[in-house]
Amino acid sequence: EDWYGEYESASEFGPVRAKVEGELPKELRGGIFVRNGPGNFDRGGARYNHIIDGDGFILQVAFPKDGCEEFEVMGRFIKTETFLKEEALGRNIMDSKLKNCANTHVLHWGGKLLSLFESGLPYHMEAATLRTCGPETFGGELKAGTAATLGLPALDSLLGFGDAVTAHPHVDQKRNRLLMWSQKKKVVDGALAFIVTEWDQQWLPRARVAFDMPAGAAPHDFAFTDSFYIWAENRIELTGPALARYLLGQLGPAEAIEIDADLPTRIHLVTRSDSSEAEQLVVETPPWFAIHHSHASEVETEDGGKMITLYSAGWDRRGLNKNGPRFLAAWGGKVPDFDFIPTTYYWKTTIKAAALSLASEWQILRF
Repeated sequence: EDWYGEYESASEFGPVRAKVEGELPKELRGGIFVRNGPGNFDRGGARYNHIIDGDGFILQVAFPKDGCEEFEVMGRFIKTETFLKEEALGRNIMDSKLKNCANTHVLHWGGKLLSLFESGLPYHMEAATLRTCGPETFGGELKAGTAATLGLPALDSLLGFGDAVTAHPHVDQKRNRLLMWSQKKKVVDGALAFIVTEWDQQWLPRARVAFDMPAGAAPHDFAFTDSFYIWAENRIELTGPALARYLLGQLGPAEAIEIDADLPTRIHLVTRSDSSEAEQLVVETPPWFAIHHSHASEVETEDGGKMITLYSAGWDRRGLNKNGPRFLAAWGGKVPDFDFIPTTYYWKTTIKAAALSLASEWQILRF
């Protein structure tokens, strides 16, 4: 019963104040903790079929400064376009337009608070009040809409095509840059058109590269080193009967994605550059599923190449086969069922970039 209660829809609240119990670490004083995730799981009495499709909810905790022992906390929904429409209608909207839940990650950079969702644009939030300001287009460079393109801007606009931004950008502390990428599906050849931008604290682009990735669906996370951006491409698709049911509004996106556990995983390495030119290197590995990457490192080899090591959290082939082709099937329903969710492993992948070959056997460290 307690577990089920964790997945009941939330309500907005606060700001409210309360006293700190115990001793607050000095590093937290004056700081702010912000997180987001799915917070609304039903509309008009109809439960969402997948918890990952829940509307985004932000929790913010402002820790007290020196000399004060009261903290402040509040929670707000991200008022996306679909959220407002569904609130007005009192029911779910299930159609061919992909819903931007803004529920995956939250980022504060260069004075902006962004709530992120990998299949759409980030939503800009007012940091002090958590008021939703609207989609972040980065000065009009990106457009809201389904992440696809026919290569004809006028036709893309007419069809409601736009861009999707990663839900997991990363900060390069050494260069003090935010590494963020957008992508959209090229309808003609099926490739993904990627643009990686490195932003400084004033939101000025300091580096940008564009390239095509031949992949069925965009990776969820990425990593980087001084020389490379790195993605692990899981072999997932939105095709066939599942695509048809999604377009008919019978399935949400998380339900409709399917995975082929027998195909090799692809590691994509793209060179970092302050120019628009980039080289893409691709390595195929035995099948596994990358969820997130903790970090990556690189060392120079004697022959002038690069030895890249990628550290990831993911599932092995047995775990993928546990649920059949349905991606994240065990996360469906009212609550996640950990009797069926695959075991997560920590993966260490070492690649010699110059030779495009695995430099060592795969090493799997269990959590």
